Amino acid sequence: MKALSHAVAVVVMAAQVAVAAIDTAAEVAKIEIATEERITALLEPRAKLNEKFKAALKKLEEKARATGDVAGELAVVRALNDLDAGTLDPGKIEHPGVAGLARIHAEESRKLAEAAAPGLRQARMDQLVALRKLEKRLGNAGMTVDAKALAPVIARVEDEIASPPEEMVAFFRPVPKSMRFRHGEERMRMIELGGGSVESEEAVLKGLRWLKSTQNEDGSWTGGNQCAMTGLALLAYLGHCETPLSEEFGDSCLRAITFLVSRGMAKDGVLDSSGDKNQLPYEHAIATQALAEALAWCEQLNLNVPNLAEVTQNAGQFIVSNQHESGGWAYGYSESGELGANLSVAAWQIVALAACKKAGVPIVNMTRSMRRALDYVEARQAEDGGFGYEGKGDRPAANGYHTLTGAGVFCLQLWGKQSAQSTQRGLRYLDSKSRFNFNGEDCDLYGHFFESLAMRQDGGTGGKKWQIYQARVMPQLIENQQEDGSWKAPGGGKKPNAVAALYTSNVHYRNCLCLLILESYYRIVPE
Repeated sequence: MKALSHAVAVVVMAAQVAVAAIDTAAEVAKIEIATEERITALLEPRAKLNEKFKAALKKLEEKARATGDVAGELAVVRALNDLDAGTLDPGKIEHPGVAGLARIHAEESRKLAEAAAPGLRQARMDQLVALRKLEKRLGNAGMTVDAKALAPVIARVEDEIASPPEEMVAFFRPVPKSMRFRHGEERMRMIELGGGSVESEEAVLKGLRWLKSTQNEDGSWTGGNQCAMTGLALLAYLGHCETPLSEEFGDSCLRAITFLVSRGMAKDGVLDSSGDKNQLPYEHAIATQALAEALAWCEQLNLNVPNLAEVTQNAGQFIVSNQHESGGWAYGYSESGELGANLSVAAWQIVALAACKKAGVPIVNMTRSMRRALDYVEARQAEDGGFGYEGKGDRPAANGYHTLTGAGVFCLQLWGKQSAQSTQRGLRYLDSKSRFNFNGEDCDLYGHFFESLAMRQDGGTGGKKWQIYQARVMPQLIENQQEDGSWKAPGGGKKPNAVAALYTSNVHYRNCLCLLILESYYRIVPE
């Protein structure tokens, strides 16, 4: 359904240009939902087959782990992720046990696809009829722009009707749940329900256009820490559903992905451009998260970016393999010794690995690594709910505020601890003590990058904490954006209540942070 939703975004944009009697986007969505419900029922036997196959693979994985067969364990992980992505190919699996199971699954899957094909084709035929009727209604209503915008949606359905059974089944691979709300209509709905405005989206578009205008020829941004800066820009693009296929930002997005992949290929998956070991964990983790999100989109769009999957897997594995003995992560990816871990570094690694998980990237020892990491995060929390840098609530800002609380809470939320006592205490701390003044001391964009996501995960579209938070922060970001789409230096010349406030001098860094905060309405949606 991905390509259709992408086309629907075009329809939504067209529909927003003029207020008319027919809500084109709503009508198209209604047709799609009805079709998807029929398809889901038709594919139920195939879904049951997949579950049976997964159970067999899990048993094989347990056996491989028990016998120390690392290659077998990794082959199972890859097969499971390929199955979810719809790219499972028995011919590409070297492990004999996994390959044998995959061949059995492929044959049974083929038979089920052939059996379901007539029903799938009829569902698509009915969808096509409904779309053409809508097209005619739009034409009769004088909505010619909307009627023309339906053309790519109709063409896509026609292509699917003419496709072989296996390809037809593949068309129904769903968009990742965490990304569904990034599309045009749903994005605007989430903004409105969350208390946002048309102005906030206009600010995002202006900011993205500024990014596009400042990109280097090689696809990177800025002259230093290019992997991190490029990763942040790419996250801002992807957060707004801008992919290599986007009309306005597609080329810029693809060049950013290619730049990071090239760096990863040159260094066996290590994403580093500064050569500074203290900066390496930030650079690598930010770029890894960006590549993982890009991989998820590209797979859904059936785009093959050479070496993207390989580099993303190696980058994610590098993070797990270089975890500090404390369970966190340290500067220089030190695994032990005096150069201890800290929550600022650890948070980026945890978020990057969550992105890898969502993208289906196979990483050995991920589960064990995350158990240790979440224990580490919770151990940084003070009695008042705030999170410290190295210890329990240590190293707060000058005003006593624990600036890493948003980071700690968001990490716990991402990995299934939304209801944990530590998470709820952290949210209460943020609700009662977080402050924001773009032109004063409380201008910590770094802290609010994490806080906006943490409050959004808790508040959904209507939570009281979220409503108060976004009303406090978002209007100020909109008001302080400049005409060219960039943001002026925060703080008004005053020293921020923050640690290492590099965004006051680095315009690209602060622009990306502002964009990502404004995108928090829909960028990472609670599950």
